[in-house]
Amino acid sequence: PHTAAALLCVAIGVALHNLTDFAIFEPGVQTALWTMIACLIAINNHTNPRPPIALKSTPLIKSLVVTAAIAAGGAYLGYALIPVAASTTKIRQANQAIAIGQFDYAHELLEKAAQDDALSDAAQSLNGRLYLHHFQVTRQKNPDLLLRAEEALKAAIERNDAAYKNFERLMDVYCELVKTSASQKKTDWLNKALDTASLAIDRYPGCDRLHFKQAQIAEQLNQTEIAIEQYKKAIDLEDQYRAQFRLMYPERDEIVSRLGEEQYTRAKEKLKILFQH
Repeated sequence: PHTAAALLCVAIGVALHNLTDFAIFEPGVQTALWTMIACLIAINNHTNPRPPIALKSTPLIKSLVVTAAIAAGGAYLGYALIPVAASTTKIRQANQAIAIGQFDYAHELLEKAAQDDALSDAAQSLNGRLYLHHFQVTRQKNPDLLLRAEEALKAAIERNDAAYKNFERLMDVYCELVKTSASQKKTDWLNKALDTASLAIDRYPGCDRLHFKQAQIAEQLNQTEIAIEQYKKAIDLEDQYRAQFRLMYPERDEIVSRLGEEQYTRAKEKLKILFQH
């Protein structure tokens, strides 16, 4: 009984913990949880034995079960395993192509990978990042690369609108487009960047970096109230992180900043300037 009670408490603790932290999807955690549940069932069967249940199946039922198993296996292979394997292989090949500077070939592989697995956003997200990176490292700033990055990231968001990183990268694309556009178009791109930053923050409100970036965008649009609010949130989140860091590592003199010392200082300076205006 003591073993069963302990296992039950641990299983409930893991389940409650995963209301906020989804570590249950990690193979190690998931295996441990189901092992504990299996042990609880085994202990219960040993403590409270029940007469075995004998099921008699007719040839028709057997054939139906076999047919259903074959259909389920075929559906799994055709819908889950094969598409994922094909897409993963092409993404790996694309990473190899990127490493040796074959960007065009990498884009081609990533587009095919996105077609192979119609549910995953991984290939399109990487494709958008690659277009953005290609733009940033080349001397000739070709805005077409940014437009392709926008298209790829939007496609990734359509498949998975819960991933904040796709929104953050799309926001970065719009900020780069601001630098390469005429004055009127700059405002349009800035507004898109501001809206996209809000969507990213909705998905990860505890990220001080996102608040800092949105404050910078709002400042360029002369939206002072939003800029002040976001700078304050970025500073507050960094302060909370630093306080927690000191509690966890009291022996360390130097604090590892999450926002970055330069951006943290700049946010404070910007806040003072904006309050003066």
